[in-house]
Amino acid sequence: MSLKTDEIKRSLAELGSLQKRLENFAIKNPSREIDDIQFGIKTNLKNLETWIEMLYKFNGKSRSNRKVRASRENGKKGGRPPKKISVIRNRISELENTVLPEIQDKISGCSDENEAIKIAAERTSLEIELSELKNKLDEYQKAR
Repeated sequence: MSLKTDEIKRSLAELGSLQKRLENFAIKNPSREIDDIQFGIKTNLKNLETWIEMLYKFNGKSRSNRKVRASRENGKKGGRPPKKISVIRNRISELENTVLPEIQDKISGCSDENEAIKIAAERTSLEIELSELKNKLDEYQKAR
C-alpha cells in the first residue's frame, strides 16, 4: 500500500482509539455534552471510513480523455505484449548485457587451458540459446 494509505489507516485507527477512550471517560463521568461529542465522533468516524472505502474502491477506474487516448494508441501498436514475449526479451537482455560479457571476462582471465575450454563451451551454448531466443522473438512478432 502507499504511504498515504498507511497514514490514512493510522489516522482512522487513532480516531477509533480516541473514541473508545471517550466512551470509557463518559461511563465514569456521565454528561449530556460528552454523550453528544461521543455520538458526533462515532458518526463522523463511520462516515469517514465509508467515504475513504468508496474513494479507494473507484481509485484507478477513472477514464480521463488522456487515458482513453493512450489506450487507443497502445491498441494501434498491438497492445500489451504477451508475457512470453516479455520473458524472452528479458532473457535476451540478460544474456547480452550480463551473462556473456562475464563469461568472456572469465575466459580472458583464465590461465588453465582446460578450464578455458570448458568456459568457452558454456559460452557457445549460451550463444546458441541467445540465437534461438532471438529467432523465437522474431516469430512471435511476425505473428502479431
